[in-house]
Amino acid sequence: MNIASLLRTNKGFTLFEMLIVLMILLVVVSIIPFILTTVIEQTKPGNVTEQEVAVFFQYLARDVREAVLVDFNQDHLVLTKGNEDVIRYQMWNENRVRRNVNGLGHVLMLEDVVMFQCDEMEAVVHCIVELENGQSYEKSMIPMLKVLE
Repeated sequence: MNIASLLRTNKGFTLFEMLIVLMILLVVVSIIPFILTTVIEQTKPGNVTEQEVAVFFQYLARDVREAVLVDFNQDHLVLTKGNEDVIRYQMWNENRVRRNVNGLGHVLMLEDVVMFQCDEMEAVVHCIVELENGQSYEKSMIPMLKVLE
C-alpha cells in the first residue's frame, strides 16, 4: 500500500453529516439560557407558590385533625396526638416555619414567612400565614378529638 491509496479512502464525515451535527449542537446551546433562567428564578427567595402554601396547610390540617390536645403559644402551635407524639409548628430563623415531632426531625415546611399565628375560634383552630411578598393565607381546621388549652 502506498500513501496515495490511503489518502483516497472515503472514511471521513460528509459535509451533510457535519451540518446535521452543527444544527443539533446549535439547538441545544440555544435552549440552555432559558433553562438556566428558569432554575435561577425558582431558587430566588420570595418565590413561595400557592402550591407550597396549600401543601403546608394540608400537613397542618392533617395533624390538627389527629390531635387530642391543641396548645397555642405566641410563635408556635403544639399538637399532641393520641399516641403521645408531640408535633410542634413554629417560626424558626425569623422567616421560616418548621415542624418537628417529639423534638426531633426539624422539617422546613414554609419559607419567606413574616407571621405564623394560630388561635382558637369556637372549637376551631384558625391559622394565618403572612409571606414576605405581602400575601396572607388563612385556614380553619377542626380537631377530631381535641382538648383546647
